[in-house]
Amino acid sequence: MQTEKKSPDEIYHEIKKNTPPDLATRVLMVMLDHKGRENRITRRKLVEEVFKIKLPPQVNLNNLTADRQIRRSIQSLQKVYPIIGSSADRGYWFADNRDDVKKVITENHLKAKRLIEKNNDLQRITVEVWGAEQEKNREIR
Repeated sequence: MQTEKKSPDEIYHEIKKNTPPDLATRVLMVMLDHKGRENRITRRKLVEEVFKIKLPPQVNLNNLTADRQIRRSIQSLQKVYPIIGSSADRGYWFADNRDDVKKVITENHLKAKRLIEKNNDLQRITVEVWGAEQEKNREIR
């Protein structure tokens, strides 16, 4: 039997709908035990601690609903708490000093600058290959 393929919007709606209501609180409680870069926690370990499960090593986190739910919770928590996530440092931690935060802000600025440069290159190449886009006449109502 073949399962119906879902759109990304359908998948994210399902993830959000099935997220436990207390997940952000559970994530925060775990993060408070991981203050400072030297005490960071990996995504895998965070899933295991928050959901109180043991993941087999072969499980791909990128396909795991629980991992996506935790990342969404962290994204929300980061608006209020200094929780740092770093792929370079492989993990998350609750910042315990200003220097860690400043370093991440600098890294984020560099990433944003690279993305803007990449978009500028794509725009330039698009015009070179297909020409400038003609602006459509629009009626003003």
